[in-house]
Amino acid sequence: MPAVALQTKPVRVKAIQFTGDNLHEINAELLGRKAYGNTACTRAYPGDQAYPAIYQDPTVIAEVWNSTLAQWLPLKSGDWVLQGTSGEFGPVSADAVAATYDVIAD
Repeated sequence: MPAVALQTKPVRVKAIQFTGDNLHEINAELLGRKAYGNTACTRAYPGDQAYPAIYQDPTVIAEVWNSTLAQWLPLKSGDWVLQGTSGEFGPVSADAVAATYDVIAD
């Protein structure tokens, strides 16, 4: 059988850019009514806890919950919070979003 070229199918994901002060907006938009319960997808960085070296970066000011990894991931101002196809959340740098995604207005 000869080799063929494969191309990924387009996948649409929901995303909001973190501005440094819009955690509530991100939670409300991505979680809807659940945002007002005990399950946030983002939170302010609790700096008094022991974290891996990545958290020593002074630009990390918040975290986003990734249910696939079952852990909070670092979030910097300017990063995007993406909601994956399975409902999981993850931070993506602005450069990576610009290189990978086209913004589609709904």
